Amino acid sequence: MENKISAEAYFDDLAAEYEYEGVESALQTNHLVEAKKIFDTHQIKEGQILDLACGTGLLSLLLEGNFEFTGIDVSEKMLQSAAQRGYKTIHKPLEQGLAEIADQSYDFVTCLTALLCIEDIQPVLNNMKRIARRGILFTLEEITDDFLAEFPASAYNHSHLSFPDAKEDYRVFGWTTPKGLDMYVRMIYLETLKHQENN
Repeated sequence: MENKISAEAYFDDLAAEYEYEGVESALQTNHLVEAKKIFDTHQIKEGQILDLACGTGLLSLLLEGNFEFTGIDVSEKMLQSAAQRGYKTIHKPLEQGLAEIADQSYDFVTCLTALLCIEDIQPVLNNMKRIARRGILFTLEEITDDFLAEFPASAYNHSHLSFPDAKEDYRVFGWTTPKGLDMYVRMIYLETLKHQENN
């Protein structure tokens, strides 16, 4: 089996390339465009967002409204760019960072194209639901053999999981890897039980 590097090392190396186009890069990354569509469809125009594996903070360039962003990321270099976009930042692995955040601390928790790096995502999803007052939005990537051969860190396929209470759950083209491989994702939006009770 080929040696894999840590997610932190991979994303630190990728940070400069990831950042260089700014808004254009965000618009060309379809899963971010789809996230904006979901926020628009559900008329979400304000709130505090905890953006997991936020990268350089590109989500903040697309969402329209009055939002405050906090990002957790394992890559310090990615977080430096997110901070320049107004993010409050937490430099920790997702599992550790989430465990330290109090219940219902944010209106929304997002996790776009990051759960593929986590072997057991159920504790992460449970923490997302615990922290979010209104809803959670995340992607599940379809991991192919070609992707596993290209991706230098470990990756896991969670695209088979079921979410019967999802307000949104659909498959779309998500993004293209550095070597030109098209990746498909499921966009999943769940409202928290607390939010449902209030409506």
